[in-house]
Amino acid sequence: MKKMLITLLLAISTGSHATVLKNATDTFPLVSLQQKKVNDNITQDGKLPKASVIFWIDLDKSKSNSGKTIRNVKAKVSINKEGKIKVLEYNKKQPLLITNKIDKCLKIFRVKPEWIASGRVKVGENIVFLRFLDEY
Repeated sequence: MKKMLITLLLAISTGSHATVLKNATDTFPLVSLQQKKVNDNITQDGKLPKASVIFWIDLDKSKSNSGKTIRNVKAKVSINKEGKIKVLEYNKKQPLLITNKIDKCLKIFRVKPEWIASGRVKVGENIVFLRFLDEY
């Protein structure tokens, strides 16, 4: 008797889910993976394409991080072979306090030579996220 009830409940629940899924595919068009890859690389409204690397530019493990928030800024940067980063443009206009903080951090920050040698980071122009702790 228990097996019969369990089988009946499974049949009812499976049938109702199948109808919901069928209706969901009818109302929402599916996008193929190939189309999605093409759409990720297109820049609309002057926005930069997908970032390739995230750099922590001011991470100091010896200092307390309480009262600070993590900020990510997407930027187009130029990286030279010594690992020095120069910001060419930001994805969105940034306040002067933020750009000053980034410039100050980038005077000290260098990309690890191992990353450049292994090809994880390419020399030249790159789209990256600059991550830092914001106190404001």
